[in-house]
Amino acid sequence: MNTIFVGITGRVGSGKSYLAERVASALSVPCVDLDSIGHDLGEDPEVVALVRSVFGEVYVTDTGVHREKLGKLVFSDPQKMDALNAIFFPRIRTRVEADLRQATTPLVIIVGALIKELGL
Repeated sequence: MNTIFVGITGRVGSGKSYLAERVASALSVPCVDLDSIGHDLGEDPEVVALVRSVFGEVYVTDTGVHREKLGKLVFSDPQKMDALNAIFFPRIRTRVEADLRQATTPLVIIVGALIKELGL
C-alpha cells in the first residue's frame, strides 16, 4: 500500500494541531505531532546530557530539559538556537521517519511548525 503523508504547518497558535487532530480523528488515521516528539526528547537522557554539556546545568531539571529557561536563552541568540536545533532536529527527524515507515494506513497526518526546517 502506498501511504500519502500530509503535512500541516503554520505559526505558533495558528490552530494547526487542532486541525490535524480533527482531520486525523474524522478519517481514523494517525497524526505524527512534531511538538510531542520534541517534548518526549526533552526527557531523553542523551538529549538532557547534550543540553547540559552545551548550555549548562541551569537548563536541565531532574526530569529533563528546562524548556522555559532554554527557550528564553535561544530565542534571543540565533547561534544558541542553531546549537539547540543541532541537538533536536536530527532526533526529531529520525523519530518521524521511523513512525512513517510503520504506517499501515493510506494517509498519515504530520503536524508541526518546523516541517520544512526538518526536511520533511
